[in-house]
Amino acid sequence: MKCLKQFLKFNTQAFFKGKKLVVVGIRPTKNQETGVVIGTTLEVAIVEDRTEYAPNKDGIIQSNLYEKFNLKIDSVVDVPINSHVTLQNVDAIVWGDYGNMLSVKGKADSINIVK
Repeated sequence: MKCLKQFLKFNTQAFFKGKKLVVVGIRPTKNQETGVVIGTTLEVAIVEDRTEYAPNKDGIIQSNLYEKFNLKIDSVVDVPINSHVTLQNVDAIVWGDYGNMLSVKGKADSINIVK
């Protein structure tokens, strides 16, 4: 069967629960054709992962500690590097040949800086 991944729903609330996220990079997101800035891409690292994962097929329990993902915001935002952030109302999809990549998108109010 083809195109099955487009019907999978990723549970962002459950995935980000128990994780501490830190911004490690920020860059403008540009329209590839025009070069016009259309938003902001934040590189986010998981610096604490208390999520309980099911063991893999070999019985090994893994973690996403220190894994990174890009968060694409649909507007220009200014978030300092090393900021601890929380996410709300973001959309995420799993992609890649092995279903091991995460694409996360949101709006400016999707990210909260933790003081």
